[in-house]
Amino acid sequence: MGQVFASNFGNLQTVGSANVTSGYTILSTDTFVTVDSSAGATTINMLPAADMTQICVIKNLGANIVHLVPD
Repeated sequence: MGQVFASNFGNLQTVGSANVTSGYTILSTDTFVTVDSSAGATTINMLPAADMTQICVIKNLGANIVHLVPD
């Protein structure tokens, strides 16, 4: 799995990237999501596992907590 991730890392940086705010719901096409939690705790809503067809990396750019809410 690590090798697959590494070989596709360049694509993760551009295709399917999103800079989001609190309350965002991950899309099945998202692969790399950044969120800035500097203003406070942030919530990201996840899709059901069956709807996710690829890896999605979530990067917190702030110092506060990011809550991942499962479906």
